[in-house]
Amino acid sequence: MIHNPSPPQWALLCGAFQALAGLALLALPADGVTAFLRAFPRSTWAGRVLSTLAWAGAAWATWLMPLDFLRPVQQPHVLVPVTAVLALLTWWWMPDLLACRGLAGLLMLFPCPLFLAVRSHPSAWRLALVVFGYAAAVKGMVFMFSPHYVRRACHFLAEHPAPRKAAGAVLLLLGAFFVALSFTALNPNPTP
Repeated sequence: MIHNPSPPQWALLCGAFQALAGLALLALPADGVTAFLRAFPRSTWAGRVLSTLAWAGAAWATWLMPLDFLRPVQQPHVLVPVTAVLALLTWWWMPDLLACRGLAGLLMLFPCPLFLAVRSHPSAWRLALVVFGYAAAVKGMVFMFSPHYVRRACHFLAEHPAPRKAAGAVLLLLGAFFVALSFTALNPNPTP
């Protein structure tokens, strides 16, 4: 059974991902960041990796759902091959902007275990993670049905250094906020 991280661990994970993305936008050479942002939406391998991770996350969520009508497919000998076939069919039928759709799938999936972890936490600061999770899920839904928004945003950031730096600064600040939460308000045993 996969262990669901605790609220402080979720805050640390969310903060670390945001801070790393912000640092990448701020500190990496502009030519490299621009090339990455231009190539990402139509990257074959990024699409395959992200969409496969999204299908694996969907399979894991299906496996954990306590619904009787899902029992026939919740067996590993059924769920693993079905997930593999769905991932391969996605590669074949939806190659255009697959990286954007894979990213959208992950944004829609990760809030579920996050919400399960924080729902009984006593600190009101858990709501910061809840808001972050809902914002990610809504963005994921929009990006899944309109992946060209991700492509447009990537190309806009690639072409305009000032908004790219501003986005990096915002991500870095949000990441630092969540990392700080993980060690303070959300940590049941903070070090003195």
